[in-house]
Amino acid sequence: MHGDPSPYGARAVVVLGAIGGDGGTIDDTPLAGSDGPSDGFDAPMEGGFDAPMEGGLDGPVGSDGGGIPDAPPITTIDIMEPTIAITGPQGVLSQATATVITMDTGQLGSAAIFSTDSSMKLSYCGLTTCNWSPPEVLPYSLTVECVPGPMQTIATLQVFEASNGSPAMANVTCTSTSSNPVLNVTPDSLDFSDVPVGQTPSQMIYVENTGFGTLNNVVIDFGATTNANQWSASACTAASPCSFGAGSGSFVSITFAPTTHGAKNVLATVTSANGGTDTVSLTGTGTGGVMSVQTPTGNPPVLDIGTIPKGQAFSRDIVLANSGNAMYTATTS
Repeated sequence: MHGDPSPYGARAVVVLGAIGGDGGTIDDTPLAGSDGPSDGFDAPMEGGFDAPMEGGLDGPVGSDGGGIPDAPPITTIDIMEPTIAITGPQGVLSQATATVITMDTGQLGSAAIFSTDSSMKLSYCGLTTCNWSPPEVLPYSLTVECVPGPMQTIATLQVFEASNGSPAMANVTCTSTSSNPVLNVTPDSLDFSDVPVGQTPSQMIYVENTGFGTLNNVVIDFGATTNANQWSASACTAASPCSFGAGSGSFVSITFAPTTHGAKNVLATVTSANGGTDTVSLTGTGTGGVMSVQTPTGNPPVLDIGTIPKGQAFSRDIVLANSGNAMYTATTS
């Protein structure tokens, strides 16, 4: 049997039986045209297989051939240098340039730099994130800046295409070109709180060279106040200064040994020959009772019993006081 013409001008043919020869039968009825090729098998489809579909293959079926609209081009952006190396003297603002490029029509819309080094910035706006409005035509030289410290710091630079936010990134390093040592002391304060007179507790500080080269003649000084002799250091003294190579240091014990009661606070200064100075605030109070005699008076106090009859008991009081800042115990013998 013959199918209806298809929407595209071809006919579908279903044949039950053998094709050609004596043909075949359906219910003993010879098929029409069984002596030759089945009707339509050798005939081309209406319009032919080679005829274009209405509207064309490049357009939607049934359309007027306008075609499928092209997707908008994806614009890209890139940084020419994989690493931007900033170098300069320690403590001096230094800069380097990243070259932002595109292989098509990309434009620079924004940029950001990510680092634990707070001196890392984009020179264009002086911040860690900058926006360009209108977008910047590429290629473009993007300047990054930092203040080199005693140790190298790193950052990640990201740039973003203006129309679609397509990103690119590069590494940034900030390195000092100087070879100077740098003295550093941690922590910057020690609190010994209350310490009984006669006791000698200790706490630690760490003295180190965070720069380059050798740090020479490191000395811990407790000043010239009356409290200075209440404190001492186990190393780095005027009699035996310390020296430290690049990146090295040492723990030093600070001892508080109050000889009298009261606050004994000092500001210790740590000096060096070629790496600067640092300070440590030291606080501590000597505690203890100080016995004094209120009655009888005099210096020294004299207890006068007077004249009493022989064999009679007689007594006088001695009044003691505490002029210290802690309890004490008095005994008689």
